[in-house]
Amino acid sequence: MASSTATVRPNQAPVKVICVGLGRTGTFSLSKALETLGFGPAYHLTTLVHERNDFPFWMRLSENGGSPEQFDDIFAGFVSILDYPAVMHAAELLEAYPEAKFIFSDRDPAKWEQSIHSTFMDLVDLAKREDNSPLVKDFLDWGINCVGISPQTA
Repeated sequence: MASSTATVRPNQAPVKVICVGLGRTGTFSLSKALETLGFGPAYHLTTLVHERNDFPFWMRLSENGGSPEQFDDIFAGFVSILDYPAVMHAAELLEAYPEAKFIFSDRDPAKWEQSIHSTFMDLVDLAKREDNSPLVKDFLDWGINCVGISPQTA
């Protein structure tokens, strides 16, 4: 391994692996494999949805960008990062964690699109509900835009 010239920040998150593949390309299975191999815990979309309330951070980041220190705060304790919404900020993650190993996962485009539509169409329906809180509505709208599904054409 080459010696590093990167400066370690105070409180830098221990990120070692970043998967820059889109959701529905095997990222959940990969997150479990990485954890089994000692590269856990993994920050995955499922972490965001089921374990943490990081929605406001990701919404601010999508509007204003983020600093390495902000990533350190959100990824404190995580060794690997996969899936949405982190994948949308690959260049910023490379800047924040230049020593991390990057994995790219992909899938046949037609099969990926079919999987996205079958998985996320429920989100489109949920986003159309009038009784959502503003935070939930904003996050669902943002997520739908990330995967490129238009509620008007769904």
